[in-house]
Amino acid sequence: MFGDSGGAALAARLKATSAEHLGGTGPAGIRAMAKAGVVPVLLPTTSLFLRLAGKPDARAMMEAGCAVALATDFNPGSSPTANLALSAALGCTMLGMTPEEVVTAITRNAAAAVGRSATAGRIAAGRPADLVVLDAPSYVHLSYRLGTNLVRDVVRGGAIVVRDGRRVPA
Repeated sequence: MFGDSGGAALAARLKATSAEHLGGTGPAGIRAMAKAGVVPVLLPTTSLFLRLAGKPDARAMMEAGCAVALATDFNPGSSPTANLALSAALGCTMLGMTPEEVVTAITRNAAAAVGRSATAGRIAAGRPADLVVLDAPSYVHLSYRLGTNLVRDVVRGGAIVVRDGRRVPA
């Protein structure tokens, strides 16, 4: 079900923006995605929930030049969690990514996976101020505090919409 069915190579041939469910993708599919600029979106909560023996080879994808993204795959059948912090932690513990690679995967590369790299995914002059402030001493705690909601504040378009974990009335 989640083996190398050729989907990664197909995504590359079609010049897809991204491809998901890549647990069994082999070297040929990884090379094809890298060459075509397809963003592999890895879903470690799916692998965990379904107890899959195979898992995406994040390291091989990154070494091939892929801009790896991480997501939750939130759905009732294979990943009933919307907890991105859990996916981030699993990116480190299951997929062997560094905390820095995980932060890039859930920000810059996630924006690229949905075709928004020009306007989202990083803090820069001239970009909307959309960001999350963590209640932690370091971003490393995303991977260290497995599944813990560390969100303290959320800024959207320069306005604080969540303060101290509570939605700010509009």
